Amino acid sequence: MIILPFISRIRVGGLEPPSVPGSQNWGAGSRSVVIPVYKTLTMQIWGAGGGGGNMLDTDTSTGANEEWGGTGGQSYFAAPGVTLIANGGTGGGNGNFNLQQNGASGSPGTASGGTTNTTGGGNAGGAGAGPVAGYYGGNGGRGGFVSRTWNWFDPGAPVAGSSYTLVTGGGGGPSRFYVYQPQATGGANASATMSWT
Repeated sequence: MIILPFISRIRVGGLEPPSVPGSQNWGAGSRSVVIPVYKTLTMQIWGAGGGGGNMLDTDTSTGANEEWGGTGGQSYFAAPGVTLIANGGTGGGNGNFNLQQNGASGSPGTASGGTTNTTGGGNAGGAGAGPVAGYYGGNGGRGGFVSRTWNWFDPGAPVAGSSYTLVTGGGGGPSRFYVYQPQATGGANASATMSWT
């Protein structure tokens, strides 16, 4: 009996592709991603953080949490069978040191569409302002994290040689700055990594 050497490479739907393992990384922005030849393909997105809250006083506010840092921009990968989404964290609230009030922290971003969807598992939110007389603005929330892995033969898997949209959002900015230092910072931008075998 003769055993042909390629028999062990046969998979559902045809022959296993001759791929070269690699990876690619992105920061904030929008682009079309060309899919390489792969056996397994993993897309990971770390969502953008929300901006921190600054410190105000009774001349500029009547209390804490009247103003908020910005929400991190949404990030997504539009695969043919599913869209991977990592939402940005929301911004932190202002503090008011005259009233001895801290700002509230922002909420973490959610995620969907992946085999892993982690609320608050993405990039960091901005730091709240302070301390000012012992009080702080609220920290921005972390972005969400989404990850999905495909086999080359999976129904709905990205097709090698095709292009799909990947958007990675910008971090949220801090709330309005008055005069009090140290001031709040913006949230981290989203990032993404595609790796394959």
